[in-house]
Amino acid sequence: MALASIDLYAQAIPVQDLLAQGITSVPEAYIQPHPPIYGSQRGNSTQIPVIDLTLPEEEITDTIARACKDWGFFQVISHGVAQEIVDGMLQAAKDFFDLPMAVRMKYFSATPVPKTTGYSVRFDNSSVVDCRDFLFQSLCYPPSSDAVKESCPSDPPHYR
Repeated sequence: MALASIDLYAQAIPVQDLLAQGITSVPEAYIQPHPPIYGSQRGNSTQIPVIDLTLPEEEITDTIARACKDWGFFQVISHGVAQEIVDGMLQAAKDFFDLPMAVRMKYFSATPVPKTTGYSVRFDNSSVVDCRDFLFQSLCYPPSSDAVKESCPSDPPHYR
């Protein structure tokens, strides 16, 4: 990646860094002039779609399709993953994003979908900064695989 591209990414300050600086309002550079509308109109609904994996398969499929069309995301319940595993994953992710930017940048990838793992702040050449700060982990199974372990960030140590 060219140095100029890294400079562009450096302009997109992650939200948690803005909060740490004590901002009390959204900086103008982050405000979309016309917020995009995805899928169909939701009306006045404020209830995030919840997908219960114990329901019949056809109902799950229909609910996922509606949630993706209307909201673009959903919550999954009754998935069978132990709460301590979910909590551990959330803590590892939080700890990764609490690291200094210089450490996170070790995993930086300018490609939208890195082959296994990549860290990025979303920034395009438009006049509005997209404040997403994300870690992409595509290789995760089987968890005992050396390739999986090596693709994971080594900091924080418990991420692996």
